[in-house]
Amino acid sequence: MKIVDTFLFSEEHEKELLLLKFILSDKYIDEWVICENAYSHQGDYTGLVARKLIETDNRFAPYRAKITIIEREKQFEVVDKTKVQDDIAFKCENWQRNLAYDYFIEKYNDEDWLVLNDVDEMIDFTDEGRVKEFFEHLAIAAGEGMLRLPRLRYWYDFDNQFTLPRASVMCTKAYLLAHTQLTLALIRKHYSGGSAQGWKNNIIFEYSSCFDVAHIVRKLDTNPHTGISKQVLLQALRCNHLTIPQQVGHRKQLKPTPAFFLKTVELTGHNSPLYVRQHLLQLKTNVVDKNYEANRRKDYPQFYTPYFKYVDAFKTSARKQKKFFSKKFQFLLRRVGLAKTVTTSQAEQKW
Repeated sequence: MKIVDTFLFSEEHEKELLLLKFILSDKYIDEWVICENAYSHQGDYTGLVARKLIETDNRFAPYRAKITIIEREKQFEVVDKTKVQDDIAFKCENWQRNLAYDYFIEKYNDEDWLVLNDVDEMIDFTDEGRVKEFFEHLAIAAGEGMLRLPRLRYWYDFDNQFTLPRASVMCTKAYLLAHTQLTLALIRKHYSGGSAQGWKNNIIFEYSSCFDVAHIVRKLDTNPHTGISKQVLLQALRCNHLTIPQQVGHRKQLKPTPAFFLKTVELTGHNSPLYVRQHLLQLKTNVVDKNYEANRRKDYPQFYTPYFKYVDAFKTSARKQKKFFSKKFQFLLRRVGLAKTVTTSQAEQKW
């Protein structure tokens, strides 16, 4: 059994994250497959840079023998950067991710695993507890050929946490051959949402947009999440929250919840790899305003009024009650034989 990690690469500013990924995952990854396109997801020419970066920086020397780079030069439709056009940008991203499919199918055996990551998502194989639990779950999942992994996300900085749990996915060659209607992009999209259940440890760590401000701005012009201006980003860094395009109702959607507001945390053995804790001073970007909590109260006073807290608490309670009674209703339908059973094949057809 072998483990292959495939991911996308965009531009030079991702180099340090790429190196961190290799450092953390090296022990049990048999090969990294990098998919690179000379055009960004928004249609601009960026060139092919990954190979040169890896070959000219000696820090990558220990990992070069396990790296394969699949390069293409294909331009999709150019995105209007003043508009939200994610549907256009993701056509390119999904195509680029699927470049690894044929390579993996041709080179590897049925029992070998393919991890569907991004460059900023990395398995921590340097921690014995994580390694032990990872392989325990992998052995159990071998029959199905698909495994969801818990992923903890940091945004803008290596200690600035997005507290909602996320998941990553890996699958075997046998699984891919048994589900030929599914692309790598579809598998990642539909199995990576929400949290992965039944795990004690965080296995994958994501360091999203952990760059200096200039490179985060550059990422806005190249990644598949479109329509976000520099002004929106600077406001997000000032108040430490996610970026939401103005066109989809920034003020209306933004709320002081874990789904939108980030927080700087103290790193521990549970929430971070040892290497990151040991090198935090060198890794830190320091792009988030240290006074973000005070800035939130100043910029969003409506979130801190008793009325808002009461209404928000009421809405949260109502959603929980609705979910609870919905589950009870479905249970009763199953008991009397009226509930429909959705098979895996039916779900895949909806995709």
